[in-house]
Amino acid sequence: MGFLNRLFDMISVNQTYLQRYGTIIWLSLISAAMFMLIFKKFSDQKAIKLEKGRILGYLLQIRLYKDRLPLILSSIFNILKHNLFYIRHTVVPLIIIIIPLLIITVQVNQRCGYLPLQTDNEFIVSASVADAGVLDSIRCRPSPGIEVVTPVLRIPDQKKAFWRARIRNNAGPAEMIGLHASGQELGNKKIAVDLPMNRFSPKTIRANSIDALFYNAEGFLPAGSVLKQIRIQYRRAGYSFFGLTTDSLVLYFILTLVFALMIKPFFKVTI
Repeated sequence: MGFLNRLFDMISVNQTYLQRYGTIIWLSLISAAMFMLIFKKFSDQKAIKLEKGRILGYLLQIRLYKDRLPLILSSIFNILKHNLFYIRHTVVPLIIIIIPLLIITVQVNQRCGYLPLQTDNEFIVSASVADAGVLDSIRCRPSPGIEVVTPVLRIPDQKKAFWRARIRNNAGPAEMIGLHASGQELGNKKIAVDLPMNRFSPKTIRANSIDALFYNAEGFLPAGSVLKQIRIQYRRAGYSFFGLTTDSLVLYFILTLVFALMIKPFFKVTI
């Protein structure tokens, strides 16, 4: 996880809206080229061309013999059959593509997916614990630029605690929330304020959780901590695309598809 984060740190800068937009475009272009190479390498291009040609032939047959019902039904059956053959030839490269797609999608999300908090913004801090007994003594200790404005709300049945906090005027980019219980530090979480960090996430969790695949931008909670996660309420970022406001992940997928179609002839790939 840490190696991947450092690798993407070298190829992306995300301090402003335009830099974030550029990161999404850059990663989409890299993804499109990578996916074309993978598809060409791990698919049977000759078989795919053959199956696509057969499907097209049966479609034309329906058009030419539209008054002959038995022939139309036979053509429909053959179209479905050769579609299955086509899928069989594409399923292996598509499965392989899922791995880098998942990695890059996570990186796009934790670098461009959320808006940092601003001065005077109020936000919710939530903590999930493994032992409900810890909730009796749990405390939230913010750094100087953050003010906790409500007492703790404990929900023992859900093993969760909640606070409302506010960003002060003197807040800087290195603010954080720390959680303690019975004088012992349970864990802490960075807070993205004004100029965002190069990568940040709404959750800080344990490294052994399945969610660690998706929320690893800021490291993990201590291995022995009773905390399961600390969560901060961030708003999703929006990006303009032909007059519409889209989510970062939607924009990434759209641009990757567009770039893939544009560069497909250069890679001589049949999809």
